[in-house]
Amino acid sequence: MKRFCFLLLCLGLTKLWAQDIETRIIYVADAKTACENNGVISSCYKIKTHKDSNWSVFPYEIEGFIYEPGVETKIEMQLVQRFNQTTQTLETTYNYIKTLETINTVLDDPKLLGFCNWKLLNIEQYLKVVPNVRKANASIRFNIDSGFADGFGGCNGFNVPCKYEKGIIHFGIAQSTLLSCSNEDIEKKVMDALKGKSAFYFRNNMLFVVCENLMTLHLRPAKRIDSLISALNQPLAINRGNTFVNLGDGNFYVTLDEVQQAAKKDYTFNAKLLTASEKQSYQCILDNIEPEDPLKRIYISKKPNTDNKSYNADLLFKDGSKKRIQIKNVL
Repeated sequence: MKRFCFLLLCLGLTKLWAQDIETRIIYVADAKTACENNGVISSCYKIKTHKDSNWSVFPYEIEGFIYEPGVETKIEMQLVQRFNQTTQTLETTYNYIKTLETINTVLDDPKLLGFCNWKLLNIEQYLKVVPNVRKANASIRFNIDSGFADGFGGCNGFNVPCKYEKGIIHFGIAQSTLLSCSNEDIEKKVMDALKGKSAFYFRNNMLFVVCENLMTLHLRPAKRIDSLISALNQPLAINRGNTFVNLGDGNFYVTLDEVQQAAKKDYTFNAKLLTASEKQSYQCILDNIEPEDPLKRIYISKKPNTDNKSYNADLLFKDGSKKRIQIKNVL
């Protein structure tokens, strides 16, 4: 009987000292959140067990896992429970095993701008949200191929020439109608924001445009970002033609897709100061800012063609050759 009791005691202690190990697959959010753990305020992971479930706070460390802001990560981890004889408590540790999938949630590809209409939800200025922005129903559509943006500011429609780069939008001088309405204050802020050089990025299915005047526009897409990314991976049908846009700062944005030597390139030209005689024949003479490019200068005629949309233009190349083309002002 004593021997039997001794065996039971040994089995019980063995079970008590043994580790309980479980493997789990979780999603770790792209940003941490403020949390309280044992009375201490710190930053904690946000995790979920299924891609469509809600995020929950995870106030523990995952040993071996390297967290990267802006990247949502699907990982395999090991949950280990063991009994601590000293404290007489059950302790749990979480050990990173491997990464199964990563999704970069902070994107800055300008091609994503052009896939849908963007509705303005908020304007943030000096760390404060401007009230009543949603009531204005303002929206923006970015036309990447043509080099401009158009939209509705709350009272009036507008269009503005743009040059798009990775994470950057260069806004030119906007044009709009002149109707009056109750949303004039919001519209003025929108139009003040769409000037100069602005940074942009996509995060959590939203577009953020950080403007030169320190405003940040928060915009929601008509389609989900993941569907935009899917569309981005498809071949794009580009049909821009020969176009020019005045960026309003002495520079012009030019595409020359119908010119074999310059097809599918995006050019920035400086406007030359015209003499009195040149003003009689040309609306602008543009000098290429790229010193290594074979295209040197563009002479755009003063008067439009009979279609009132296109202009004759002469291209001057560095080897002295010339080419006559037709070019459109996209505005």
